[in-house]
Formats: sequence, structure tokens, C-alpha cells
Amino acid sequence: MIDAVNSYIEILPYNSFYLGDVLGTLRQVYKYNFIDSEDLKTMRHLIKKASAIHEFKGKYDQVSVNRIQSKIIPERSIEE
Repeated sequence: MIDAVNSYIEILPYNSFYLGDVLGTLRQVYKYNFIDSEDLKTMRHLIKKASAIHEFKGKYDQVSVNRIQSKIIPERSIEE
């Protein structure tokens, strides 16, 4: 499923409603769902990647993903 989300993020236009919707959903899932530590790491990367695609107008690479500040990642609302 995570690979499907990753692929979907990559094909979306940088300023589309759908990219914003995916980003909002990823942030909600990250904040409220029970997720193992490996998936949390992947979710953080997907959130930063979606943000980088929007921020850098679709021209992104790993460097631009790393330039996205970690404050974009929501604080978890559940205890692990």
C-alpha cells in the first residue's frame, strides 16, 4: 500500500487538490493511527516528499525532500 501511495504522489500535479488531500490524510494517519516504527519512518518520508513536490513545484529530489523542515510532521497523539 505504501508503494501505491508513493507512486500516486509522484504522478500528481504539484498544485493539485489531490496532492493536498493525500498530504492531509497522511498527516492524520501519522498523528492518530497505531503504526509500527518502520511505517512511521516511511510515513514521515511520504509527508516530506508530498510537501517537497508542492513546495518545489514538482521538481523534487532527495535533497529537496531533506530541505523540508521536520516541523511539517505532526506530533503523535497516541502513546507507543
